[in-house]
Amino acid sequence: MAPPAAASDGLPAYLALGAALLGFYLLAQGLVQLRERAREREHVTAVVLSASSPGTLVTDPTLPAGIVEVDLLAVAPELGPREPAMVHAGTQHHAWAVDAPARFVGLAPDRGHALSITGPYAAEAASFEAPTGAQGARIAVRVIPIEAPSPRFEVNKAGYTPEKVLEADLLRPDLLALRWVQGQVVISEIELPRADGALAARIRQQWKMQGSHRDPSDRKLDEAIVRVAPTTPFDAILPVVEAIEATTRELSRDGVLRTVSAFYVSVQPRRALRP
Repeated sequence: MAPPAAASDGLPAYLALGAALLGFYLLAQGLVQLRERAREREHVTAVVLSASSPGTLVTDPTLPAGIVEVDLLAVAPELGPREPAMVHAGTQHHAWAVDAPARFVGLAPDRGHALSITGPYAAEAASFEAPTGAQGARIAVRVIPIEAPSPRFEVNKAGYTPEKVLEADLLRPDLLALRWVQGQVVISEIELPRADGALAARIRQQWKMQGSHRDPSDRKLDEAIVRVAPTTPFDAILPVVEAIEATTRELSRDGVLRTVSAFYVSVQPRRALRP
């Protein structure tokens, strides 16, 4: 009967060893999870810093050495980049898509690399030098989507009366035309110097006279379209977009008043008013 007693005496040791191994395993798993959460925080921090400083290279500890990720950044909430694009830097070009930044590997260090975008966008000029440290980096480039022309309806066609739309037409390098259009009918039109420091105030005045949605209970926004030529640069479009966005109104939602832009803005190619 002695052997069974010996086996019984060793059981606590086995249990203690199992408990110790389980403790080590749980500790290791906890450390791994902490490290993963720390890396996630580091990545989020790098993304936020990059978005807050467009055109500036920001170190991302979660990226391996020699890698640069390029993301496209919106200039306004309704002008978020959605269509695929090709990003060029040096002799390399890589695809960009929503939630999939363009990734560059092995760019020549200590040399400036100008960024350019191929796709339906006007992009802000940006360049960077590839990082040489033990970590990769990222850079955000501000872009403005150039949308396909929206359909234009005949007034009273099929019983439908289109709403008035504000068009800001970048006619010439020094001239901007502001016109309110309803279907094929031009309601009003004025021409302003592009460098007019009071552009935002003039647009707000136009909206007060012609805008259709001003009551806080009205959830719809007036529409504004910035008309551009294929060669119109980012730096010429952005001030017009910002001047339009500067016109705000109050909007009531769930009994709470919020200040919002009075316009939903899009940027589209220029075309003839009467086809």
